[in-house]
Order: sequence, then structure tokens, then C-alpha cells
Amino acid sequence: LVDLNPVDNSPLASAGGPYSADEGSSVALSATGSDPDGTSVSFAWDLNNDNVFETAGQNATFAAVDGPGAYTVQVQVTDETGAKSVAQAVVNVANVNPSAGAVSGPAAPLAANTQAAVSAGFTDPGILDTHTAVWNWGDGTSSAGVVSEASGAGTVSGSHSYATPGIYTVGMTVTDKDGGSAQSTFQSIVVYDP
Repeated sequence: LVDLNPVDNSPLASAGGPYSADEGSSVALSATGSDPDGTSVSFAWDLNNDNVFETAGQNATFAAVDGPGAYTVQVQVTDETGAKSVAQAVVNVANVNPSAGAVSGPAAPLAANTQAAVSAGFTDPGILDTHTAVWNWGDGTSSAGVVSEASGAGTVSGSHSYATPGIYTVGMTVTDKDGGSAQSTFQSIVVYDP
């Protein structure tokens, strides 16, 4: 007997995972799928969870732009008759601390009650991160740094006057929007009594 109305079974799909990556890196995604009816299957990925399967292929690369966060990706498996199945996976993206560069400051001794200007660079693999900074002036005071940044890199500047002669170690802490931080120090600002 010939079945005139054969059942077209949907393909089986798996998006793999869960996956993990640090922000600023990428992770390789790998799907599996098959058709119970024995036909070949094709794959397409939705990497931004908008239900548009824009990336063809069994394997895809997910760009971990910003963390921390859990991002849903989907793969669609299609058989030769057009039957489809969709599977999801999660990509867990971890925040990465920024890196602080060396602090530059005055090389020569300064008279008391004159401004000491300092600055330092920083980088962050999280290009969407924003940053704040604090200067610790070594005399028991601190103040917010002036941050200038774009796409995960920037500079922190500040200035301070010392009322009391001495030798001061200046520290800078830069913190990203997710709480990751980095420190750098300057050895040393020498202040004299004119």
C-alpha cells in the first residue's frame, strides 16, 4: 500500500550551549539538527533574538559586546520540504575590568599651593561601558576625575594643590558601569615651601 498522505515530521534542532564569553570577545556557536524523514536540513541563526534568522550555517560567531548579561540566541533548522524547528541557547557574557595606564604628573618639585596636574589613560574591552574615576591625592583628600572616553578607551585628568610641603603618592581608580575597576599610582609629587 502507498500512503497518499505521508506525515511530514518537523526536523529536530539543538542550539548547543549554554555558552560563555568575556565582554569584548566572541564565542563560537554550533547547532545540530536532523530530519526524522531522512531529508537533509539547513541551519540559520538569530543572534540578536529578534526572530529574524539572518546568519546562515550550522556554525556562527556571537560577538560578546557587553556584560554582564545573559543573551538568548536561536537556531532554525529547515528540512527539504520546508518544515522548520527552532531551538534556543543562552550566551552568558561576563564583565571584564578596565585596565589603567601609568599616571603622568609633574616631574619637578612644586611650590605649595600651586596646582599639580595629573592624567592617566585606560582601556576596557567592553566598548559600551562608561566610566567614572577618583583621584586619591595622598594627603587625605580625594576628588572625582574628569573622564573623556569613546568606545572603551579614554583618559582621566585632575588637578590638586597641596598646602603642606612633602612627598605625595597619587592614586587613580577608574570604575566601569558594572563595578569593575582598576588602579594606577604616581610616585611621587614633591611639594616644597617657597
